[in-house]
Amino acid sequence: MKIGAISLVVVILVATEIRAEDYFKPLDKMALTPTELKWIYNYAPLVIEWVEEVEVRQLAEGRELTDSEFVLARSMSVNNPENIRVIVTSDFPVPLNRDLSDALRIYDFDPLDSAGMALGYAVFIKPEYEGDTALLAHEFVHVAQAESVGLRPFLVTYLAGLKMYGYFESPLETEARTEVWRLLNGSD
Repeated sequence: MKIGAISLVVVILVATEIRAEDYFKPLDKMALTPTELKWIYNYAPLVIEWVEEVEVRQLAEGRELTDSEFVLARSMSVNNPENIRVIVTSDFPVPLNRDLSDALRIYDFDPLDSAGMALGYAVFIKPEYEGDTALLAHEFVHVAQAESVGLRPFLVTYLAGLKMYGYFESPLETEARTEVWRLLNGSD
């Protein structure tokens, strides 16, 4: 009986595997120059590898959401808040690949300068911001964004936004700030 269950899991994993071209599909809807596309195709695999490695490692070490954080995550449209783990640390992960780290910094993405950061379901918060509801809500929006399209397509879209607009004006960051504003002000 166990062999059948294992076979079923293998079949499901194989049948749901996402091909690289699938997570680059969001780029089809963007007006990107050939230079921007080349940059994204160069760095996206490195970003994906970095985020997936960090997420797996940190999900085992982070804490579960409190009841109020769970409710907040739901209010930010997170479908599976039970999967989120919060890591309170001053030592945010940075890409080990120096070229990637430098490329992201050019577009104002620097984990060392961040108060919070979501890498998949791993949400990093600096200790001095641990009780900051707005910051947690912002990071939960990123979790919801990734859930809605899948982590890899989200990362490719996020990277494209960095390349095209820089960190502060990137569409996914703008959406996160807008959703937090709505939460805090109770309206559009």
